[in-house]
Amino acid sequence: MMNPSFRSSCRVGVIALVGIGAMAACAAFADTNVVNEKFWVVDGTDDLATNASSITVSTNGYAVGAFTELAFSYNIDGTNVVPVGVVKGSGEIQMAVPYGPFGGSFFLTGYWDCNAGYVPTMVISNLDIRLKGGKAPTVLMKGKIFNGVSMAAKDFQMMVFVPKPQLMQAELKYTLTATTNFCVDELIHTNQENFEVARMASNYLSPEVNENDRARFVKVTSHICVLDFCRTTRKSFCYALADEDGLVITNKPPKLGGATIWLMNGGSSSSNVPTLAVKFTNPSSGQIRPQGLESASSDPTAENVSFWGNWHNVKGTYRAKKKVAKVRYMLEVSTPGTLSCDYNY
Repeated sequence: MMNPSFRSSCRVGVIALVGIGAMAACAAFADTNVVNEKFWVVDGTDDLATNASSITVSTNGYAVGAFTELAFSYNIDGTNVVPVGVVKGSGEIQMAVPYGPFGGSFFLTGYWDCNAGYVPTMVISNLDIRLKGGKAPTVLMKGKIFNGVSMAAKDFQMMVFVPKPQLMQAELKYTLTATTNFCVDELIHTNQENFEVARMASNYLSPEVNENDRARFVKVTSHICVLDFCRTTRKSFCYALADEDGLVITNKPPKLGGATIWLMNGGSSSSNVPTLAVKFTNPSSGQIRPQGLESASSDPTAENVSFWGNWHNVKGTYRAKKKVAKVRYMLEVSTPGTLSCDYNY
């Protein structure tokens, strides 16, 4: 019998990689074919995790059922249908480059509440799925998300782009509105732990056993203007992950000098899972500061490392029915070992 955690997320373990055959087996568990046209296959299935949450799904406005997980596959060159993405009602999103394994996960907005403590990712309650474009269309999903405590978005939109040989992308945008009066915990504002616009999570046990081994971002290192001419220098900063409890960035996190943060797979381990990235459009990169959290673990399936973009300009309090933030970002996975670092920590 197949391991339930494998069926649930199509994860490929860092101890024993099982490759393409395992992904095909995972895709075979699909319960309901929701979309099957123009190279795209979307199946509604079951997320066997304890935090599974149901999505009410329609296609082109016609109801098709409720599922806790949607699995996305793409027909490469009309001959090979390969898994490229998973969207769960719990708010977890996974992607893979064609013919590559799945690795870490992406999560929607979460934050630290003054009273409730950490309020994790928004869950997805409704999605309408349709294809947009001509011969090689994108998958457009529109629906609703909420966190059950303080915020919701009725205009959630996720667009899944046609896979490229070494890159898979999806763009998300939504407007967060307060569903009740709430406050954001400002006691941990200095460390940038209080408002995750979007988060990535992965596994790191050792330099030899990991899915991703470095957290990466770009910052401005100099900005010099003479008369009307200005020159800006940007450098990439990489922080080595560790199997320990603590913050990834222990000094004060800087403003981003570019729009993207990465959880890199530098190729030092036997894992071939992808590098993860989030590219922020709104809030703008100038309002985003990178931060991450590590926890010691011996479990090769645990996502014991998180890395996120924190909204530095978040307010301390929000009133019910008022807009909190207009959010837009791109999720990306790419083949490992392709990024360099100017500074390593």
